[in-house]
Amino acid sequence: MSSAAPAGQLRAEDVSFAYVGAARAALRHVNLSVAPGEVVLITGASGCGKSTQALAATGLDAFIGTFVLSCDLGIAKPAPEPFLTACERLGVSPERTLMVGNNRVADSGSICVGCHCLILPPVPPGATRGLRAAADMAGLPWPG
Repeated sequence: MSSAAPAGQLRAEDVSFAYVGAARAALRHVNLSVAPGEVVLITGASGCGKSTQALAATGLDAFIGTFVLSCDLGIAKPAPEPFLTACERLGVSPERTLMVGNNRVADSGSICVGCHCLILPPVPPGATRGLRAAADMAGLPWPG
């Protein structure tokens, strides 16, 4: 992140980010400025850095150690491999891992490998969801 943005504006300047052990950066010198009311659509192939860019722009990348895409492993959840791969990349045992998800069927593979699992309840449109909901539930501070 860079200099402070005007009130309500999201700004990221010269953002670069690489996951630990990655052969190359997921983001390199990305600049982004979004004014209140502006709509931004980021598209690209699976694994190209869309989520990474959004997380880096909001400061949430500090909470993410790795991404594992089941399609990159050639499988689909609820297979256990994505959860085991994430634990291996993070260097933690599944028993010491909390997987936060939103689909009790697809995310059940995490339980099969020994992870603790928190399934977020469905929420109405516009309600707090995703990582923000998990942070609120855990009493963690939220950037911004």
